[in-house]
Formats: sequence, structure tokens, C-alpha cells
Amino acid sequence: NFNSRPLEQIWNSSVDQYLMLRSSVLSILRSVAAFGKNHAINLQPVTLPLLDHALDPNNHEHTFLVADSLDLWLSMLRFSTVYDSNWCIIFHRTKQLLQQDLEHLKKLMLITEGYILLGGASFWNNHSSSLELIMKLIIGNISARGAMYANLVLEALLKTVPVEGTSMLLNSGVVATMLRSIAETYNDEDHCEPYEVINMYLTIISRVLLATPNNMRIVAAYADECNNFGFCQVVDLYFQQFNNLYDPPRQKLWTMLLLSLLLPPNLDFICSTNLLTTFNFNRILQCSLNVLQEKATLTPYSVGYDSEEETLTLHVGNHEFLNNALSAKDPCYATDFRAFYLDAMRTFQNTVDAAHFQNLLQSVDKQLLSNLDLAVTVK
Repeated sequence: NFNSRPLEQIWNSSVDQYLMLRSSVLSILRSVAAFGKNHAINLQPVTLPLLDHALDPNNHEHTFLVADSLDLWLSMLRFSTVYDSNWCIIFHRTKQLLQQDLEHLKKLMLITEGYILLGGASFWNNHSSSLELIMKLIIGNISARGAMYANLVLEALLKTVPVEGTSMLLNSGVVATMLRSIAETYNDEDHCEPYEVINMYLTIISRVLLATPNNMRIVAAYADECNNFGFCQVVDLYFQQFNNLYDPPRQKLWTMLLLSLLLPPNLDFICSTNLLTTFNFNRILQCSLNVLQEKATLTPYSVGYDSEEETLTLHVGNHEFLNNALSAKDPCYATDFRAFYLDAMRTFQNTVDAAHFQNLLQSVDKQLLSNLDLAVTVK
């Protein structure tokens, strides 16, 4: 029953020395949007045109309104339960603002994630080209903290449209940019990204390769183009960083990727690169044991990058429900790791040469094998 007409009148009459009143209008609308789930939807006819006007990069007198406008936009998304064509009116402003500078990266990433969670495949179908441009603009050009917010978008995207999202990240060069950053950190080059970001990139690449295993050769080719680096080093980093991840849910995802190296269509390629050594086979089994013993369930990704930085509040309005619902349908989240491991080992044994398999098996520490047998028999 909220009457927005007085606020519209205040907005329209607030010019010249009264322009600051528009900030108050945005704050009031934000409070109303958060009051109930239907308010955000009912306010769309009023709020979206105001936001579009306030965020117009050609409207320089509204520069001071950008932060308040983004807060209102995010609040509207967080408390909405329906995605419709009206939301498309203003999404193009995210790209325009990022093309200007990265000052408002955090809020723009949260807004973009909100669009993916609320709009799903429908949003992707209408805005895939904008998402591609946004990712190309920011990946490799933002701080470590900013990368964590960008990761919220990437995870939401790859959970919503895993195959299509993977294709976009590969074809746009985003994965290649990630691999160049990984190579620079691996080689300890100047101004390289910290391992918090590298581990995020490795997680995204895990999703890419699990969603589309046939793309492993493409990813390997990108890695091999980097200086003093290659796909063997990418795999080595998964092992090196496994215990430094401090994140059992992501360890599950990484281990699923490592086990997939033993399966068609990846097995022939892995054998041709000499990656299937007794040393690596032992490391894959050790990672598998850690995950089996942990029995962790993947949960939605969050940002808590640095104790000196603010921690992101995610569980607001409809956001938590949408994120959990999306995770429940995500194969990487929902997969029974015990069944995945057993199936992978059976398939590997039936595919690889018997003598080679026995040689690999005999190289494994007997205690490790015993612990694995125990772990898979205890449900």
C-alpha cells in the first residue's frame, strides 16, 4: 500500500541546490524495498527508471548518487522473488560503470551475482555478451579482495549454466588470463597475485574441466603458452595447494578433477604428457582419502578474504534461499564423493593396461590403501 508518488515528486523537483534530496529519496526506497518481499517487485515501475537516470554515466551531476543507487539496486535484487523483463532495463549500467573505473567493483559484482541467481538461464540468454565483457574487463586487473567478489559471479554462473559458462570463459580468453596469472605466481614473478587468488582460479578451472572434460586439451594448450610453465605445473599446483586451501568443500571439487584425469576422455592425453606417474597416482589417492575422511558437503561460496577487510554479508532477503537452491542442483555440490571415487577407480582399472595398473597399485603405501578401503566401506 506504499504510495511512491510523493517521492517521485521530490525527485523531480530536486534540482540545483536541492539535488542532494535525491540521495534521501534513494535511501527511503531502499528501506521500503527491504520491508517485505512484495515491496521490491511493486516498486519496480518507480525505482528502475530512477536508477537508470541516476547511473547514466553521461549525467555528471549525479556522480554523488552512484553509491546510494547501487545500494538500492542491490537491495531490490536481494528482496525480489521474481525475475522479469523489467530488470533488463538497467543491467547495461554495470558494464558502463566498470568501463569507466573499478571504484564500485564490489557492489557491481554483488548485483551481477544477484541477477544470475534471480534470473538464471533466462538472464544468461539475454545478457551473456555483457557478462563476457565484464569478466574480460576485471579478471587480472583487480585486487585480491576484488577477485573474491568476482568469484561470486563466476561460481554463480558456472552453477547456473555450466556448459555455456565454460564456453564463454574459454572463448573469451578469461581462462587464459587466469592461467597466465597462475604461471606468474608459480614462477614467483614481480607483482604476481597471492595464492588466495590463484586457488580461486584453480577452483574455477576445476569447474570448467568437470563440466566439459573434452576441453582439457584446450586448457592445457593455454597453460603451455605461458612462460616457463605448462599443464604439468597446473596439476602440480593442485597437489601443492591442496592442504593450504583450508577449505574441505573445495578440496572435494579439486579431487574430483584429479580423479577425472584417470578417466576417458582425459586418460589418453594424461598418459601422453607423462602425468600419470606413480608419484602423482599416490598423490591422487591421498587427496581422495582426505576428502573421504572429511565427508564435507559443498556450501555456497562466501567472501571473508582478509581480517583487515570487511566481510561480505550474503544471507540477506531471498539471496540465501536462491544460493542454496542452486547449490542443491549443482552436480559438483550434490555428487556423492564415495560413489564418484569408486566409479573412477573401477573405470580406470578397466581402461588402462593391466600391467600398468598393477605397477601403479604396487607403488602405493600399504597403509594408504588400507585407510582407503576402510574409508569407502564406512558410509
